[in-house]
Amino acid sequence: MYAFCMIPVIVCAIGMYLPCINMKVLLTIIIIFHGLIHLPGFVKAFDLAKIPALTSKSIILISASGTRLLGILWLVATILFLLTAISYIWHNKYWWIAGLAAVAISQILIILYWKDAKFGTIANVIILFPLIISLFAARFNRESVKQKEQLLKALPVTGSSVITASDIETLPPVVQQWLRKSGVMGKQKITRVELKQKGEMLTKPGGKWMPFFADQLFTVPAPAFVWEARIDMMPGISIHARDVFENGKGRMLIKPMAVITIADAQGKETDQGTLLRYLAETCWFPSAALEPYIQWENIDDSSAKATMQYGGTSASGVFTFSNTGDIKKFEALRYYEQKGDFTLEKWVINCELHEEMNGIRIPVRSTVTWGLKSGDFTWLKLDITEINYSYQ
Repeated sequence: MYAFCMIPVIVCAIGMYLPCINMKVLLTIIIIFHGLIHLPGFVKAFDLAKIPALTSKSIILISASGTRLLGILWLVATILFLLTAISYIWHNKYWWIAGLAAVAISQILIILYWKDAKFGTIANVIILFPLIISLFAARFNRESVKQKEQLLKALPVTGSSVITASDIETLPPVVQQWLRKSGVMGKQKITRVELKQKGEMLTKPGGKWMPFFADQLFTVPAPAFVWEARIDMMPGISIHARDVFENGKGRMLIKPMAVITIADAQGKETDQGTLLRYLAETCWFPSAALEPYIQWENIDDSSAKATMQYGGTSASGVFTFSNTGDIKKFEALRYYEQKGDFTLEKWVINCELHEEMNGIRIPVRSTVTWGLKSGDFTWLKLDITEINYSYQ
């Protein structure tokens, strides 16, 4: 039995020296092997086969009926571990529930049959670590869901009017051209937006690009958003981030593995930054350009200045458009933080690809760059993978 229990440990050790093995696959293999190792305990308890390697000596005296009951638990542990592996590989966010139950049952049995199964504790510890991380991630996600529900409760219940030519006639000509090109004319104003993103980001110039996945909720009549992202630093190690803009105030929370808070940015600089972000991201729901909290000023044939004021916070930025009416760029001065100090720096979003999604033409691929004194620092590349609109 010692040899069987060491299999997950050996697999994990091999993975440490073979970085080409995907950590997700490696953990799945460990869970499956560890689950199957519990089967001999079931077989032995019901005398279904002879297993000389098992002594079946427990640390306490157990009756024959008790032995069979524990045999059923060995089987239950196997089933739970296999269910955990399947849920994990299929990205079920609740995979940790079956996993924690499996580890708990497994460890109780290991303690009872310590002589035969003690090395299984190592495998349980290996599996327990990502389970705990997933538990924290689930809590982080629940907090984001609550904040989204809060935004939706605060959303005014009003009929959304259809956009007509008279609604846009006072806007700069280039903005009018954009709204026509986007496809919002003749439709109701958008009141809510839900989207998904994927891409890569850097935390510092010259750093390593890290993939990220995010979802975001916007409300439009009362401008607000909740953005939640998972950034994969390396296999098995991720950063969870949540950016919130509500009532003119912003907050950015960053937690590695969703456990330890390393940043909880709040204050006037964060307020300005999140408001600017909202203003820039109206490119994904163009009818927001007609909301009373955004004022437009014509600059020339290809650009217009937008000023947003809400909840005591205000900021401005310049939208630049192509000859055909697509947004090419958004540029503004935004607070940049470095070692606790804030400076106003050029912040530029370049829109590289436009597509129609759910009837609205939007930028689906963009890059974000800081124009620093030391040189341009492009730190974000993102793609919109899904977007859904509500109109009332």
